[in-house]
Amino acid sequence: MLLAVNVGNTNTVLGVFQGEDLKWQWRVSTERERTADELAVVFGSLLAQHELSFSRQITGVVISSVVPTCTQALREMVTSYFAFPPVVVEPGTRTGVPILTDNPREVGADRIVDVVAALELYGTAVGTWRWAAELPGLGIPDGNPPSGVASGYVWFDVMALLVAPYLLALAGKVGHVASSRVGLLNSPPT
Repeated sequence: MLLAVNVGNTNTVLGVFQGEDLKWQWRVSTERERTADELAVVFGSLLAQHELSFSRQITGVVISSVVPTCTQALREMVTSYFAFPPVVVEPGTRTGVPILTDNPREVGADRIVDVVAALELYGTAVGTWRWAAELPGLGIPDGNPPSGVASGYVWFDVMALLVAPYLLALAGKVGHVASSRVGLLNSPPT
C-alpha cells in the first residue's frame, strides 16, 4: 500500500492507495512546528483507524509539499518509523514531466503532482504520455506543458470571481423570499 501525503499551506491530505484504488483519506491542519515524532503520532492514529500500521501494510510513501519545514519533518518521520526513505516530489525528482521554465526550482511540488496526475488520468487513457501540440478544444499552441494545464486553474478563478457576486445576490434574494414565506407560515391567521 502507498501512503500519499500532500502538504499545503493550510491543510495536509493523506491518502492510502491499494494499487490504483484510493482506500482511505484524511485531512488535517498543516502545522509547521510539528516534529517527526509528533507527525508519527498523528499518522499512526489515522492509520490505526483502519488497522494499518507503519511496519505492516504501508510499503511506500510519497510526499508533495509546499512547506519546507514540514517536508523535512516528514522525511525524518518516514525514515525513522517506516524504515525506508520516502519519495519526495521536489526539483530533480524524475516525474517524466519537463519543467520548461526559466527557474524550475520555483515550480511548486503541488503543480508538478497536478500535471503528473492529469497525464495519468487523461494522457495515459489514450495510450500516450506526449503533450498535445495544442490545448484540447481550444486550438491554442501549447509550448510549455505545465502552463497549459495551469491555464485551467486561471479560467476557473476568473469565472468564480465573475460569477460569485451574482450567485451571492441570488442567494440573498432566495434567502429573503424563503424567510418571508416561512414568516407567513408561522404567523397567526388574521
